[in-house]
Amino acid sequence: MGRPATPVGAYGAISVRERRPGVFSAETYYRESETRRVRVARDGKSAAAARRALVRALADWQAQSSAPTSPTVAELVEEVFRERARRWSDATCIAYRSTISGLINGMPLGDAPAAEPGDGPVPGSLGAKPITELTTADVSRLLAKVHSTTPGRVKTLRTLLSLAAGHAVTLGLIERNPVTGAAKFSDPYAHGSGHQPRVVDEAELAALRDAAARYDRGEFRTSGRHALVPVAPLIELGYAIAGRIGEVLSLRWDDVEGLDEPLSDGRVYITVRKSVSRVSREKSELMGRQLRGSYQVKDGTKNGVDRRVPLGERHIELLRRLPRTSEYILPNDKGGFQTQANVGRRLRRMMELAGIQNPERTNFTFHALRRTVATRIAESAGIEAAAFAIGDDPMVAKRHYVEKTTVQVPDYSHLLR
Repeated sequence: MGRPATPVGAYGAISVRERRPGVFSAETYYRESETRRVRVARDGKSAAAARRALVRALADWQAQSSAPTSPTVAELVEEVFRERARRWSDATCIAYRSTISGLINGMPLGDAPAAEPGDGPVPGSLGAKPITELTTADVSRLLAKVHSTTPGRVKTLRTLLSLAAGHAVTLGLIERNPVTGAAKFSDPYAHGSGHQPRVVDEAELAALRDAAARYDRGEFRTSGRHALVPVAPLIELGYAIAGRIGEVLSLRWDDVEGLDEPLSDGRVYITVRKSVSRVSREKSELMGRQLRGSYQVKDGTKNGVDRRVPLGERHIELLRRLPRTSEYILPNDKGGFQTQANVGRRLRRMMELAGIQNPERTNFTFHALRRTVATRIAESAGIEAAAFAIGDDPMVAKRHYVEKTTVQVPDYSHLLR
């Protein structure tokens, strides 16, 4: 028969250890209710001082007939997020905030679907749990649920939970990080995962160009002021510079050389040096910077490499035909820069109406054009040339941009007799 549980409102045996030279820690467990106990710790310069500090704290809690309230997972995640947001990029802040509201606070651990993000964690979610009750099984269950629907978000979710639980360990709220032993799930986009970059073949590229031309002629244009902005130049320039969508949207006429005044080599170049990106409102508030809309044009590309790209005749003629009504090559209807949000909606709608999505392959995204360019250059000039063209590291290009092909092995059969 096991020993009886500590009565509610009482605490167990006090243990003292030296955490580092000159710093001792006394700790015990306080029984808050029939089903819950809380670890309590206090430090001192000696073992006796630490024990006295702990006993005084416990006496105060007993006098108030209440134990210290354990913060919830959501509260600790929020504390960790706000402490680190200054060091994270806007894109990281946005991704982590989405994970907090949608998965940690908005997804119940049971079979119920995720709830709409609100002001706090929904009942039954991991965020609503006190950190002292968080178990490895809870973390594994949520990771498995997310992996079954959106596997690409598992890594971000695990990172946030691990940071919050690690912070709880530092505060003395829990003894160990329960995320450490949680189930591991493979990243579908990691090296060696078998993930195939989406590449557009010749037939799809022709269909895409045809659909864009029909869209711009008004054959199946949708309503709304953003629908008046053409999409064919966007697709062509994205293909010409192997650009991320934010890079293409940020292109200005000042970035073009040799179009009006011929250069000595007779070529026309366009330099990719900026990018339209989404802005984190929370980071802006923390940094005290003025926020003008949800998007902004930032200096520099994602990996900090400016690219001077020579253009072919097809894309030179495209630039000559485009009106110069704004500093931007592809402006919105008011003359400013376009954003990924309204462009993405138009592209998806165009693809649906044109009926050129291939159900046997991953649906087309704008980034597929960048991967297509990298693959074609790699096939003819090697991976180093492809990486140089897209402004990325060769290993990154090989892992995420170049479509994997079957290698032809030389005939060594005469050596194997």
